Formats: sequence, C-alpha cells, structure tokens
Amino acid sequence: MPVFSVKSIMTKKDWRKFITVAVLRRNPKVMLIINAMALGGAFMLSWDSVTGFDFVKMCKLFTVMWFAAVSAILWVSFRANMKRIDQDKRAFTEPGTFNFYEEKMGIKAPTVKMQTKVPYTSFCACLESRDFIIFYVTPEEGIALCKRDVEDIDGLRTFLKEKFGERFGKM
Repeated sequence: MPVFSVKSIMTKKDWRKFITVAVLRRNPKVMLIINAMALGGAFMLSWDSVTGFDFVKMCKLFTVMWFAAVSAILWVSFRANMKRIDQDKRAFTEPGTFNFYEEKMGIKAPTVKMQTKVPYTSFCACLESRDFIIFYVTPEEGIALCKRDVEDIDGLRTFLKEKFGERFGKM
C-alpha cells in the first residue's frame, strides 16, 4: 500500500520548463561555464588594437553571446528529448502515476506498458524546484513530478527528505 500516490499530467509547457530547469540549474558549473565563455568572447571582440578596450561594447556583446549560448544549449536539449517523446502522443495527454512506498517508488508513465518500481537508494538525487520535484535516475536523466498535482506537498516533502537524506535538496 503506497504512503503517497500522485497522478500528474505534464503538458508541453511544463515539459519545456522542466528541461530548462534540469539543464541549466541542475549543475551550477553549467551556468559558470556559459558565463565564462560569453565573457571571454565578449572581451576578445571588444578589444581593438587601435582604440583599445571598450567596456560598453563588451557588455553588449556579453549579453548577446550569453543569450546565444543558453539558446543553443536549450535548443539541442529540446530537440534531442522531443525525438524521444514524439514517438507516442500520449506523453502529454495521459497522467503518469507516482506511488511512494516505504522502500521504493512506483512510476507508471503513459508511454510505458508496465509500472517500474525503483528503490530510493537507486536514485542519484531528488531536487525540488519551484514547480517540480525531480528524481534523478542518473546525473543526466530525471523524472519530474509537477508539484501542483500533489495534494499534501509538505507531507511528501518531509517523506522525501527522510528517504533521500543528503541527496534531497532545493534548486
């Protein structure tokens, strides 16, 4: 008998938000690398051997390069994940079920024929964002639960903190 059971539907808008959070906020080093690359490129392009360094030009170039880098990373992530999801149109129309037991979590996705039960010790991490609770199966792959679908969010948060311990955190 599950301790908590949640039916959750993820829309395309939710899915895009989840991918954005999972890609950009999972690892702080990603944003650090993007910032460093954009700043380095902007610095090199704003340096002129005749007039010297132009700070205003560097700020403008940094902004453009930062948005270009973030857009490129998200576009590649969306495209790769959309190929996987487009196989079955039920992914955004039928609810998935998350059953939380004492020792494992049961996941029934609309695109999978059978339910998967995974022990909590098999997950790398469980992170909470403003809109989702994300269960990371590997450091790169996560399963999202929309928080709006959870009736007792405080009870579930306490349960997950107990089960995941140090591996539970906030983004």
